[in-house]
Amino acid sequence: ETFVDTWYQWTAKENAKAQATRVIVNITNPTRLQTITKQGPLTRYPRLHPQGEQLVYFQNDFRTHPALYLFDGITKQHKKLMEVDSFRGPIAWTPNGEALLFSRSTFHQNVYQYNDLYLWHIKQKQLIRLTQAERASDPNLSPQGKVLVYVRNRDGTMELVLRSYKQVNTPEPFTSHRKTP
Repeated sequence: ETFVDTWYQWTAKENAKAQATRVIVNITNPTRLQTITKQGPLTRYPRLHPQGEQLVYFQNDFRTHPALYLFDGITKQHKKLMEVDSFRGPIAWTPNGEALLFSRSTFHQNVYQYNDLYLWHIKQKQLIRLTQAERASDPNLSPQGKVLVYVRNRDGTMELVLRSYKQVNTPEPFTSHRKTP
């Protein structure tokens, strides 16, 4: 028996098992996919609310202004939270679910483009800039909301930075190839 014969026998056997599994799944009430958004082409960075009944996402459909949206899983309604230029994902919720962290590109001295971190308080509709020309992205908070971690590009080195969420002006590199912060 040649390798090719063995290969064909093996693939036929595996395909038969896969087909049988598919038939069983179809008979026993398969999970149905639910499409939440129909627009795009840039619908990205979904994040479930800490309580799970809502999710936030970024959408740029090239017809309207790019924005962050909130989808309510119970009412199935989409609500525009805020328009946001130069958005850079991902998005992170604060543990209490009242605010969002994200990064966006900003211009420094009308020449240099940096990513900075922002906090959006949903109910107050208040935007707070957390970093200044720091090339910061990918924010996340600890489950207790006390420690902020994010990525910072410093002199071509990508660093993980930890800082107290309450004292955002005191970054402490968590990983770095540099000898000084």
